[in-house]
Amino acid sequence: MNIHFIVAPSTHLRPLMKELSTDHQITTLPEEMSSTTDCVVVDPHLSPTHPDLLLAQQLGLKILSAAAFLYDYFKHKTRVVIAGNEGRKEILARVLHTLEFYNQPVSYYFESPINGKQALLTDTEFVLLEGNANGDTLHPTVALISDMQELDTEKYNSFIEGITRGGILIYNEEDNLLKELVTNNETPIRKMEYSTPPFEIHNEEMYLITPEGELPLGEASAAQLSHIEAAKWVCQNMGIDEADFYEAIAGFNL
Repeated sequence: MNIHFIVAPSTHLRPLMKELSTDHQITTLPEEMSSTTDCVVVDPHLSPTHPDLLLAQQLGLKILSAAAFLYDYFKHKTRVVIAGNEGRKEILARVLHTLEFYNQPVSYYFESPINGKQALLTDTEFVLLEGNANGDTLHPTVALISDMQELDTEKYNSFIEGITRGGILIYNEEDNLLKELVTNNETPIRKMEYSTPPFEIHNEEMYLITPEGELPLGEASAAQLSHIEAAKWVCQNMGIDEADFYEAIAGFNL
């Protein structure tokens, strides 16, 4: 593919561009746009009157947001999208750690690095993506929302409506705003709720109660327990069972 990017100097898309360049022709200069350009990917922070964007429109080229491009690129894969205000980064990190622990191949792209990793595009069944304001255009196959604020109601309602029909939404039922939103949304998807798992505290150290026994977590918080539970459900929908997840997560460090 010949993919043209219109980006700001400090764009977060550069790791994606670098990863794509191993298999595709990537261009960025306006004079490099032509009838042979398959699509134009536009940085979400650019003005709609940016001269390069206006030129692409004049040339009649296919113009996509970054999220729409990722969907188009991975439309035949299982897209796992993690969204939320506070919890999504930690959940993404725990899911990625678990997949790597078991050498399960996965493609991924995050808006900012997680433990030094941001983009990897390979021929895999699963694609792990970070949800954002344009997450609805990713059309997740499996989606998770960890938490939300009232001002984000419209955004997350669109996100849920964008989930592939028959897909899965995992959500935090302890977030009352989120629970109400999910309950009232009639999109034909499977809804799976999660909550903070049982735990005990001994000598100021937290222990997660699992079917295999107590898992020591050190000085963890209740929010971290919730994130562990969220990551567990995501991993189970990616083929990793509960016992294996706990074995992997025992070695996870933030």
